[in-house]
Amino acid sequence: MTTRFLTFILVLLSPFTYASNVVSVSGAYAKETPPTSTTSAIFLTINNPAAEGRALVSAKTPAAEVTELHTHAMQDGVMKMRKLDKIELPGKTDTELKPHSLHIMLFGIKEPLKEGMVIPLTLTFDTGRVLNLSVPVKKMMMH
Repeated sequence: MTTRFLTFILVLLSPFTYASNVVSVSGAYAKETPPTSTTSAIFLTINNPAAEGRALVSAKTPAAEVTELHTHAMQDGVMKMRKLDKIELPGKTDTELKPHSLHIMLFGIKEPLKEGMVIPLTLTFDTGRVLNLSVPVKKMMMH
């Protein structure tokens, strides 16, 4: 084997090379709920540093009975939420999940979410990678 080939293999196996292409999440938070509400949402930013696109295929939290990937879309002049099978993560891009856009919807929350609480969230990507997060609950400012 040539030195060049061995160097290539070592670079491929390097944890630094691998880590630089791994999807990461930042700025995650869950929306505080009024005492009688049974729904909430989680917002976050997903960074895909790889050249190829990825996708978020599921989200799950024990804080809610149902967790879905959602977006907002105009339908007959009305903004409506729509469930998604996955959220596309284009290569070398940050994908922001934010109010009135892409988000993770929580249905049947088991107790009101109050600022200061932290809820667990598991994200699964199309590569099979699973990320376990601790998501703080924050008050939403009305605009």
